[in-house]
Amino acid sequence: MLIVVAATVLFKIQLPLAPAWELFHRLTLEETERYLDKRVAQGFNVIQAVALAELDGLRRPNANGHYPLLQGPGDDFADAEPDLRGEQNYWTHVDQVLDMAEARGLYVAFLPTWGDKWDRMGRVGPEIFHKENAYTFASFLAERYCKRPNIIWVLMGDRRPYKRRHFEVLDALARGIRDHADPHQLITAHPGSNQHSSTYLHEEEWLDFNMIQSAHYGLNHPSYEYVAKDRALTPVRPTLDAEPCYEDLPVSFEPANGYFYAFDVRQGCYWAVLAGGLGVTYGHHAVWSINTEQSPDCPVTWQDALDRPGARQMGYLRAVMERVDFQTGEPRQDLLQTALTGANYTPVFAGEGFLLAYSPNGLGFTLDREGLKALLVDKTTGQWMNPRTGEYRDAGDVTERFLPPSAGRNNDSVLMLKQQ
Repeated sequence: MLIVVAATVLFKIQLPLAPAWELFHRLTLEETERYLDKRVAQGFNVIQAVALAELDGLRRPNANGHYPLLQGPGDDFADAEPDLRGEQNYWTHVDQVLDMAEARGLYVAFLPTWGDKWDRMGRVGPEIFHKENAYTFASFLAERYCKRPNIIWVLMGDRRPYKRRHFEVLDALARGIRDHADPHQLITAHPGSNQHSSTYLHEEEWLDFNMIQSAHYGLNHPSYEYVAKDRALTPVRPTLDAEPCYEDLPVSFEPANGYFYAFDVRQGCYWAVLAGGLGVTYGHHAVWSINTEQSPDCPVTWQDALDRPGARQMGYLRAVMERVDFQTGEPRQDLLQTALTGANYTPVFAGEGFLLAYSPNGLGFTLDREGLKALLVDKTTGQWMNPRTGEYRDAGDVTERFLPPSAGRNNDSVLMLKQQ
């Protein structure tokens, strides 16, 4: 029953997500207000942020000059004890940001800590967590935020556990939350590159849904395969691609390869959602890090990145899902007579009285006539949606052969068939 409840709730709140991992760490309240208002206007309803941030989040203060933890001699954070000194501190700032998000109807996918605090993996760190202090720290957070209706807990933080102590830390964090937070607050886990949380945690009782990181390595990365793999597991749990390619991030992290642009982002997101994903994350390379300077690695600042086209176009994806009874749907590749592969993979998703299909490059496709008749038994309308502009146009007579209105790279189209 928990999984059914979790799935029902999350279909309402998990599309689309936007990572601003350094939100608590690097932005003032005024800047936070600008960021949140922009994302609400663009149609987002979940913001991803981390309490103990990746970018030197323990030794570098937040925008107000406050630190999250008390520091011992040298580089010692062994107790992982929150710094609560003063009327205003790091945690009162986090409180205020969560208040601002709630006032705007936003959920926060809240990471207690980035993964480098328990597995440095060559990053800043330092590694401070073990099973005892992880439980205490998670209990502190859960007690502080247990009554907030807009919290979704996220563990791991871009890592893959491979040592016993890693699993001990994750279990301690989860137990600290479960023992002290509202049971309606859900828990998931954000894995490392090309990874599934299900690989490591799928059978954990505390896990409510899975996350995937299909990541940033190469164009036309098949996010739909990641979702399909999770959906085939038992017990059945919802899943979503929490980190497909980010807009303006160098392909394979190498500027010489060029950058992921809005089309690449749209393609990955539609592939993941129409494969049966619970939702999907849109990310921008400058925004997750709150980047303030141009460089080959990150050519725009976070302020300019807020208006990049990929962000606006996620609202069109959300609108498509909300125009049909999406929760009744399933991937229906069996309805596609000739399967298109690679960059032209065309997902088909159908449910009670509707069918959606996404053509990445505008190639025509043929659906099974008898299958369509069985699915859409009454009078049916057909429309093409332009994922770049959100505009709809009549698709003409609904037959089995469909030709998108335009073709070529950056000419993707969504077919919507809907029973009247």
